[in-house]
Amino acid sequence: KMKYNEIKLTIIKKVRDIYFLLRFGRGRFFFRYIYTYFCHLIFKKKFTFDFEKTIFSNKWFYQNISYINFLLKDKKKNINKILEIGSYEGQSAFFFLKYFVGAQITCVDIWQNQVHNYKNIEFKNIEKNFDENLDKYQERIIKFKGSSKNFFKKNSNKNFDLIFVDGSHYKYHVYQDAINSFKNLKINGYILFDDYLFKYKSKKNSHPLFAINKFLIKYKKKIKIIAIYRQVLIKKISD
Repeated sequence: KMKYNEIKLTIIKKVRDIYFLLRFGRGRFFFRYIYTYFCHLIFKKKFTFDFEKTIFSNKWFYQNISYINFLLKDKKKNINKILEIGSYEGQSAFFFLKYFVGAQITCVDIWQNQVHNYKNIEFKNIEKNFDENLDKYQERIIKFKGSSKNFFKKNSNKNFDLIFVDGSHYKYHVYQDAINSFKNLKINGYILFDDYLFKYKSKKNSHPLFAINKFLIKYKKKIKIIAIYRQVLIKKISD
């Protein structure tokens, strides 16, 4: 019975994803989504990861681990400098630090409430959890407390091998993060966009999908789209 319910929930979720893509994405990149999904389904291997001695109030990032391993496992040796926009309690940063052995990560977050989605969250505790979760990796972390806009203003000359975009999910902010990330990405570097299918219930035209699609279309001659699913991975091929 449990397995039947899991299969049922998976099918329902996929139908919702497809409906979302067709309605809001107008079918753009739909076949790339289907292709990525089946590649992941067929070729992925079981991947486990131990978040030992960590304090996380949710498992938002857990569901992406197998998918990220599927996309990036052959690129590990080329990833030495990582930028993460949106760090929260450090779950994704913890993963990247262990997955890319020796890599340095810059974590950017405001650690304060600015949108209604997090109105009941105490961000002092969230930031405290981030510090404690990543304490043993201090020598490999640069922590920037502030907006991504301010970070890029102060660090316009930095270049990264991988940029993980998971900050504000409103389309205007996502698009600005995409543009600035591209400018600060090395040739042959990667941008990984999180929450491609994230939906704001109260803001019909504010979904990240709008911003990410706009970026993919505008920069189509300068990037290679590697995968589109719940996350989007692109490779920069020219300035």
